Amino acid sequence: MAKHKFLDWGNRSIIRKIFTPMIIVMVIQAILFSFVILWGGTIEQLNNNALDILNERVINRKNYLENEMIQRWSNVDESVKSINSTVESVLKEKMLRCRISLQTRHCPKPSFLQIPEI
Repeated sequence: MAKHKFLDWGNRSIIRKIFTPMIIVMVIQAILFSFVILWGGTIEQLNNNALDILNERVINRKNYLENEMIQRWSNVDESVKSINSTVESVLKEKMLRCRISLQTRHCPKPSFLQIPEI
């Protein structure tokens, strides 16, 4: 009875002796990984993680836009300073006029202090 060449361990090379069990183990691992990924809920978890990441990005962008709106877009300090300095210069001018008018006993009331009659 002749032995089959594949089953004859005696005259196989070392590479075949190592390579064959490695291929078998790799195939078993691939099958095991496939089962774990497909039926272990991994794909569902990946989808949930993707949605969570998208949600976090949306929240971060919302916070960024709110911060920009508060810090830059609504930064009216320069406008406030300009308006205040203009109002202050107008008031000083009116006060100077009033002081000069006091010498002549005529000082008009500032228009913003006048109460309209109803």
